[in-house]
Amino acid sequence: HRDLHSFPTRRSSDLLFGAVLLVLLISIVNVANLLLARATARASEMAVRAAVGASRKRLVLQLLAESTVLSVTGGILGLGFAALAMQAIQTLPQTVFGQIQTAKLDWRVLSFTLGTSLCAGILLGIAPALEGSRASLHDTMRDSARGASGRAGTRLRRILVVSEFAIALVLLVGATMFLRSFAKLRAVDPGFEVNHVLSARISIPYTRYKEEAQVVVFWQRLTERLRQEPGIRAVGASMSLPPNRLAITNPFTVEGQTFRKGDPLQLAEETPVTPGYFDALKVPLLAGRFIDETDRADSPRVLVINDTLAKRWFPNQNPIGKRILTGDPDPSAPYETIVGVVGDVKYQGLDAQPQPTLYVPYSEKGWSDWSRSMYLVVRSSGETGELTRMIREAVRGVDSDVPVTKITPMIEMVDESVLQERFRTFLIGAFALLALLLASIGIYGVISFSVARQTRDIGVRIALGATRDGVIHLVLGNTMKLALTGFAVGIALSFFVMRLLRAFLFDISPADPFSFGIASAVLLLSAVVAGFIPARRASGIDPACILRSE
Repeated sequence: HRDLHSFPTRRSSDLLFGAVLLVLLISIVNVANLLLARATARASEMAVRAAVGASRKRLVLQLLAESTVLSVTGGILGLGFAALAMQAIQTLPQTVFGQIQTAKLDWRVLSFTLGTSLCAGILLGIAPALEGSRASLHDTMRDSARGASGRAGTRLRRILVVSEFAIALVLLVGATMFLRSFAKLRAVDPGFEVNHVLSARISIPYTRYKEEAQVVVFWQRLTERLRQEPGIRAVGASMSLPPNRLAITNPFTVEGQTFRKGDPLQLAEETPVTPGYFDALKVPLLAGRFIDETDRADSPRVLVINDTLAKRWFPNQNPIGKRILTGDPDPSAPYETIVGVVGDVKYQGLDAQPQPTLYVPYSEKGWSDWSRSMYLVVRSSGETGELTRMIREAVRGVDSDVPVTKITPMIEMVDESVLQERFRTFLIGAFALLALLLASIGIYGVISFSVARQTRDIGVRIALGATRDGVIHLVLGNTMKLALTGFAVGIALSFFVMRLLRAFLFDISPADPFSFGIASAVLLLSAVVAGFIPARRASGIDPACILRSE
């Protein structure tokens, strides 16, 4: 007995946590870059402090304290935004984001967030603190007179921007692949028509229905009662329900097949069904007939197989009339005759390959006892709004003590089956957009700072005849050098990371060229936009003002 509805949540959580860490790393790099630029601008202040007696250790601690206060303040504000976001999410239906509505901001979340903020403050403040505390008063005044900035600080800022772009590209490629994977998953044919069908879980109490014949009579009366309701086109029931409610996997043996001890058993999905089940889901009949009212406990044992089993065990032949033994191989056990072949239906999730499937009459001896708890499926000719009331009244009319649970439209069950994938895709997409924004801000900050520090040089270039377009091309060229370097590093990282995440992708290659192309184009375009603003500002520098100030 198996429950395949649960998803490997731990692996999905690890993936999302990894994406969060990448965004956090980009944020740390981005803020460190801005603090590094600020430390360079404060070089004169730090030099004066050092000249009047402040030790380098004291200067480093001061700058680290400033970055830590900044980071912890950001963490507190982030908790406030998270609380507001959780309130908004809890108002959404559970079919949108699943169990996240039950998440709470408890002391563990608070302590982890504040601890992370404290560590981030120390990490992002180390490089700016070391850079801002090492300049001497003599060197600072000399560089100020020449309009220069420290080469080491400039090189470090560029390395940080390249790192931002590389990490952002990894997230963008991942988000694009997950989005395409989710779109392909939703486009999968589950093997039945989902519209205008309602399902309900019905469990018959053993205390009131001890005999198998009583169970059979209950389902007969219930399905017949529902078929008489106006607007209902078909009614059936099954112990398993697509797309991911598989109940039983059973060994089977084709007549004439032999097994040696120690050989692995061949398995098939097996489920008892009532007459009308295939009509209710509109599962196509490929050969023979469906299970019908003539298949009773006192009738010859029959079953219906799916297309996958027919092609694998009866290639190039008609399986109708062939016999199969279900359960452990036992020559003395009765065989069941194949009377029909139906299309493949997904019972283990939309992302699973079709498996061999056996359908047996629920009224067959032995199976009716298993049929105490089944999924009722009802197809209507219009909307399913009134079906809930009809189902409850029909069950109440047969036996008012039998509970009815999980009344759900089949289209919602299909959506629910990909709930984890939808939530994961949404979050990674949001993280990727945030990473793109942070990387764009980072390159904008570096280029703007570089333009501000090179105002004198640019003014001289313009005075010597450089055109406005030439200055724009010069600044954009520097921007694209950083972006392309980050792009090259990010492509290599993306290939490595996507291969690690191939288990999360459906029908998408880890080296999917379309995803890499789209992510790369978006990232490079954002770099151009981020660099164009400071480039345009640089092209408007008045050389007369620069020369006059000199």
